[in-house]
Amino acid sequence: MGKRAQSSVTYRTLPSGRVQVRYRLPNGEQVTHGTYDDADTAQRHGREIEVDLAKGTKWDDRKARTPFSVFMTETYMPFRETKVAAGTYRNNRTDATRLIEHFGRIPLGQIDVQAVDAWWASQPATVSRRNRYMFLTRAMRYAVRWQYIQANPCQVEDAGKNVARRRPRFTIDDMFAVLDYADDRTRTAALVAFSAHLRIGEVCGLNRGDYDSSTGQLRTERQASTVGPVTLSDTKTGNSRTVELLEPGRIALDEWIAAHPMLPSAPLFVGAKGGRVNRAHIRDGWDAAKRAAGFPDFHFHDLKRVGLTFVARTGANVRDVMFRGGHRSYTAALSYLDSSEDRDRELAALANERLRRGRR
Repeated sequence: MGKRAQSSVTYRTLPSGRVQVRYRLPNGEQVTHGTYDDADTAQRHGREIEVDLAKGTKWDDRKARTPFSVFMTETYMPFRETKVAAGTYRNNRTDATRLIEHFGRIPLGQIDVQAVDAWWASQPATVSRRNRYMFLTRAMRYAVRWQYIQANPCQVEDAGKNVARRRPRFTIDDMFAVLDYADDRTRTAALVAFSAHLRIGEVCGLNRGDYDSSTGQLRTERQASTVGPVTLSDTKTGNSRTVELLEPGRIALDEWIAAHPMLPSAPLFVGAKGGRVNRAHIRDGWDAAKRAAGFPDFHFHDLKRVGLTFVARTGANVRDVMFRGGHRSYTAALSYLDSSEDRDRELAALANERLRRGRR
């Protein structure tokens, strides 16, 4: 009886005539559940609370009343900033702003599956919508973990489906056509990216000591920031790797180092003022060359795809591609590999030849 009295529901009539419902948690703390227009409505809610208290399933919903905008700006985003790289956080801030525009000050506990489905249906079917939904799902997962809500309302079916437009396919010949118009720094950086399958930030993060000219091996263990002053951080996957450069990159890098002597700790590529080159410097040089060559859609990042596709066609398995590309999953590695009608004809010819030999 003592325990029940401690967890009892009480009613209080306010000067306005509305009825306030309060109850006590098992720890003795009193909680205001809400106010209602009349006693009958209040008592109906009170009986539901009594049942939940008796079952031990009553949810302390005070934190669920936190507005979505307050949770995102004051709780989740400061936490998120400690978990991701600066570039990722910058993108997350954009996502948070767009989500706050929609959900605003709606209490977290009132954002249900239907509300998230409605938001999803109201957005264009783009990569941004998919990425924003994944960000929202992660934020709501922490809302559950921190006991703001009981269940994650993000339940959209097939939300992770890839809606990105297929990138144009480029070849090694296309790459060299672009490099015919590139300056020396851009050409060397591009050939290194192609030969070691690097992201642009990883190219900018290279030091002279990362390259062993006697073996042709290049170590990748950091990347340059995407915004603001150039700062260094771990690679996108958080992994370091050492691969042997493909010959075009090795030749280009040997020539670059011979023409630009530097200490092992010095940046491999520098800007006009002698500091570490940033992504914009490399990207601007590449963009000027690709436009001059007539390949306006050839992104610098496509060099990684071109290089990994070439390696895969030598007979390398997926694990080999994962290692060279610095990927953490088969899916990521496979997403960088292209096929083509020429390759299909080549494979068919090889298969037919084996069939003919096998039937002799």
